[in-house]
Amino acid sequence: MTVTTKKKVAPQKMRPINHPLKRASEIVPQTAEHRNADHLPSANTEQASLSPDDPDFRWKMMSKKEALRPELRKYLDRGTYLGPTLRHPLLTYHGVDETRAAWINWCIDYKQKEMEKCRKDGNWFAVLAGYSTPFLTEGFVNEQEHFDDEVYWKALSEVWTMQESHWRNRTVILHLFQSSRPKRHELMRRPEHLAFAELPDTLTLYRGYIGRKGKGLSWTTQKETAVMFATRFASIEHLGKPRIVSGVAKKSDVLAFFTRREEADVVIAPDNVIRKKRSLL
Repeated sequence: MTVTTKKKVAPQKMRPINHPLKRASEIVPQTAEHRNADHLPSANTEQASLSPDDPDFRWKMMSKKEALRPELRKYLDRGTYLGPTLRHPLLTYHGVDETRAAWINWCIDYKQKEMEKCRKDGNWFAVLAGYSTPFLTEGFVNEQEHFDDEVYWKALSEVWTMQESHWRNRTVILHLFQSSRPKRHELMRRPEHLAFAELPDTLTLYRGYIGRKGKGLSWTTQKETAVMFATRFASIEHLGKPRIVSGVAKKSDVLAFFTRREEADVVIAPDNVIRKKRSLL
């Protein structure tokens, strides 16, 4: 049985995400001037005032000679095509110059202080927002003991939809979705509950992937969405060939159904998708 939906996403486009989680750019303040590529730092930045209220603050910090702190060096990945990349739980930064790392050092200090304030205030969405996007799952695991049931499920849904890849943490994420905590209905928004109620008891699901990542948690009822996910990085040859896997699943085995990105995203344990058929694109 093939599932049809009223709205379909164009395969080549990604939809904007409306999240209660603040992005890192909101936690580390930036002015319009900072985001303007034509706005250059003033001369003699070494001697200039380094106040966060200064519109040149970011550029001055990026130009300042200051070594990357020793405790941060273990987070450096020097094997990327973008140059040395800092993969810290609170900051992902490409093209690191270890001799001019004042901005990086300051960002991490600032975020740590702001996150601690948010912890004291019980603002757990803002705390999670302090984590770099690739580390949101780790952040959720670190902070979940403080969540009430409503925050747990709402935050889990946002952490899931905010990340582009769940492969690295798929076992942990499956465990989080299978939690027996009360108020599970908070995981999905009202429009998502209504859309899920309209689905048939038996679903045809699709998953687009590259290489050998077919047994993931994220599936869709829309074949064209699976094609988009399979082909969006197809030009990067070393990642592998784009593939589609389709299969059948019981609606009762679905852990969540998200429509907020217009991707008809089905979260399900891969072993619960049966009669799988794989094809190259």
